Amino acid sequence: MFSHIMVGANDIEKSKEFYDKVLGTMGCEPGVLSVNPTGHKRYMYLLDGIMFLISEPIDDKEATIGNGSTIGFSANNPEEADAWHEAGMLLNKQNVFDDFAYAAKFLHSKNIGSSKSTVIVGRSNGG
Repeated sequence: MFSHIMVGANDIEKSKEFYDKVLGTMGCEPGVLSVNPTGHKRYMYLLDGIMFLISEPIDDKEATIGNGSTIGFSANNPEEADAWHEAGMLLNKQNVFDDFAYAAKFLHSKNIGSSKSTVIVGRSNGG
C-alpha cells in the first residue's frame, strides 16, 4: 500500500544518527544520502520493500508536523494512480473550501485580516 513515508528534519545529521540507531534495531541499514536537484539532503532507509526518508524541507522553512512530510501510496499502474487521485479529489472537494474558511477564521481571531479584507486566489485541481 505505501511506497514511502517521509518526515521533515531541521537538523538532518542529528536525525540521521537517531534513525540509524532506532531503525538499525529492526535490521535496517544506515540511511543513504540523496541530494535533490535543489541541493536539499534526504536520507533513505529501505526495509522489507518500504522506504522511510528524512528530508530537509525543500521550501527552506522549518520542518514542522507537516512541512517536509509525505506519505506515498503505491499503485500498480498509471491508470490505478489516476483513479485513486480522482476519487480522492471528488470525495473531499468540500474540504478545500472548509479548510480555507477555518484558516481565515483562525487568522481573524488573531487580528490578522478581516472578513472584509481576506480573499482567496487559486485554481481548480479538477473535480
